[in-house]
Amino acid sequence: MVGEYDTMDRHPGSLPDAQKVHIKLLFSKCSGVILGAQIYGGDTVAEIVNILSLAITSGMTATELNTFQTATHPLVSASPIAYPINAAAMNALATNCNHLNQGLVI
Repeated sequence: MVGEYDTMDRHPGSLPDAQKVHIKLLFSKCSGVILGAQIYGGDTVAEIVNILSLAITSGMTATELNTFQTATHPLVSASPIAYPINAAAMNALATNCNHLNQGLVI
């Protein structure tokens, strides 16, 4: 499974020196365990790389990363409502797990 997301590295994105961040997460299709990641953007990506290194080492799943809690600050991180790790994991689940929603009546 693959999940991707683009966002700004500060919130709001109109802050001076805000830069675009792109993240791509790779998960096992069978188990949902994270296998790897790619990220590029501004200075704040170092924080995200550290989190993803721990996630890979710990064998976290897409579901766990989707609900992962992290502290944010407007001047040094992306918005908590669009945090790249959570959003990319949610994208992977939404794109690859459509069968879980089949037959769901809203």
